[in-house]
Amino acid sequence: MSQLRSLHPSFGNPTSHHVQDGQVLFAQGDPVDGIYEVEWGLFRLTTHTVDGHDVPVGTAKRGDLIVESALFSDTFHCSGAAIEDSQVWIHEKGMFLETLRGDGDLSEKFMAALADQVRLLRARLEICNIRSARKRVIQHVLTNHDVDGRTLHFEGYLKDLAFDLGLTHETLYRTLGKLEKEGVIERTPHSITLKKMPPA
Repeated sequence: MSQLRSLHPSFGNPTSHHVQDGQVLFAQGDPVDGIYEVEWGLFRLTTHTVDGHDVPVGTAKRGDLIVESALFSDTFHCSGAAIEDSQVWIHEKGMFLETLRGDGDLSEKFMAALADQVRLLRARLEICNIRSARKRVIQHVLTNHDVDGRTLHFEGYLKDLAFDLGLTHETLYRTLGKLEKEGVIERTPHSITLKKMPPA
């Protein structure tokens, strides 16, 4: 998901579309009808394997541009469903590409956002390959912290964070409880702050 906030003034006349909590916005394999920008709300993105498993791709929040790869594909490579009532801008694919071709500055910003997305996806893969749940949580905070260098703020619920981390929500709840009891973290409903580094 690329962070390109308030794209719609630059891309002509997109349509606004409301998506209810739990509603699927687009499904893997569906024909591409446009590119989506989250006006507000939260989406969960997944890919579906041949053996019926859902593989988390990530979440998309306000200001995120999602399914950018669909610009160069006839079908969506993943599915996106709202996990709370949400609103999106739908950018028509042809107009989106035409605007990028005619605006060098905007194209450069778009490429920079895509490069940042690749970096974040690589970091996420590294985190999900960590076997220890506690180390996975700590590394996620260190990778995605705010300006203070130790606090992770997230939207949605802990079960959505667990989904992003490739953990069951029971495992995440249990791990956070242990880390909090040990004084390693401090948390609120929508933030986790690293207080100290735990012993290896």
